[in-house]
Formats: sequence, structure tokens, C-alpha cells
Amino acid sequence: MAVVLTRAEAIEFVTSFHLTPSGCWEWHRGLIRGYGNFQFRGQPYLAHRLMYEVSKGPIVHQIDHLCRNRGCVNPRHLEDVTGRENVLRGNGCYAINARKMHCKRGHAFTPENIYWEKKGRQCRACRLAWHAQHPRPRKGGPIGRPRKVPV
Repeated sequence: MAVVLTRAEAIEFVTSFHLTPSGCWEWHRGLIRGYGNFQFRGQPYLAHRLMYEVSKGPIVHQIDHLCRNRGCVNPRHLEDVTGRENVLRGNGCYAINARKMHCKRGHAFTPENIYWEKKGRQCRACRLAWHAQHPRPRKGGPIGRPRKVPV
């Protein structure tokens, strides 16, 4: 069920943002980490989430700002997406690396050429080339811990 504002709440909410040339409805009251903050019926509420619930209905996952402006409360700039989709649409390191189609040496990231490690995907061709250039020393060979000689 969508949230319904009283007339007084609607007037207070609408007077809390201004229109920008880019089409954003920029929140100019309290901000928390760039997101608009609004007291709604005695509880702190993020303004963009309240605007989404009032205009479009309940939030299922997370709200993504299509305009990349955290202070925007324009419902046309807000979309309910999964957490994964929200991160991948962003500009963080996870999103940047996920968009890469080739490794730093130019090999394509295809399912056959990807090796998954704890720290993420690795290029299988580069990994094989590295191991060819850096072979492991054999046990008991000249490299390693010196043996104890009995006296």
C-alpha cells in the first residue's frame, strides 16, 4: 500500500526541495551522506525513499538514482532495483571491474578464460603464463630450508 501524506506533510515536503536545470528536484534541508533527510510522523526518513513510496508504491529492493544525484527526490529519477544492479550501475571499483571485458594484457574475459579466486576473477591465460615463468622449486632441491646435519 502506498504512503499517503496529509496536506500539511505534503506542503512541508514540497517546500524542502528546489528544481534544477538538469531536472533534479534537489533536497535543500537536512542531508545524511548526501541523501535528503525528512522527519515523517516522528521518524527520520530518507526523502527519496518517501517520495518513491508516495508516488510509485512500496519499495521492494533498493532505490537507484538514475541521475546519480543522491540529493534528488524526483520520482522520474528513482528506480527500484536489486542491490547487485544498484552497485553495478555505480562508479565504484566493483562496478568498474565488472564492466571490463579484457584483462590488462588484452585477453578477453570469456567463461573459458576466467579463473575465480577469493579476490575475484582472474585471467586464466595470464595465470598460466605467470606460472610458466615462475616454476615452483622441487622439494628437497637446492632452494628451501637448509637440512640439519647430524653431529
